[in-house]
Amino acid sequence: MRIKQLHYLSWIVLALLISMQWSCTSEGTVEDKQKDVDFYKQIVGEWVITAAEKSGKATGMLEGAYFKFQPENKMATNLTGSEITYDIEVKKNVIQQKGNVEVFYTIESIQDTTMVLTFNMRGYPFKLNLTKS
Repeated sequence: MRIKQLHYLSWIVLALLISMQWSCTSEGTVEDKQKDVDFYKQIVGEWVITAAEKSGKATGMLEGAYFKFQPENKMATNLTGSEITYDIEVKKNVIQQKGNVEVFYTIESIQDTTMVLTFNMRGYPFKLNLTKS
């Protein structure tokens, strides 16, 4: 009887340890969230593609394309031909485009007026050089 009680007690302790681990994890500190907000403020505005690569080779297929990052976590782009607005989420250097077509854009570099984005679409890697207009 005593061994059975110890067995149950060990399971209870294990369950408590697991639940404590889950409760200690968070989705980022306040400082991390503020960095994301500050970073987002840096990308707000209209960015025009000045050069594009598809699979490492220059391509003109995105000539005239743009991104408009709006203050309320929205992005409008004409990458597919006509302008479509998407909800987005920015964490660190990744812009997640939400909706029917989910795309993750990685910001490789950003300055006041220039930005380099990389992403994959339909199995092809793209690299975009953008200028803020």
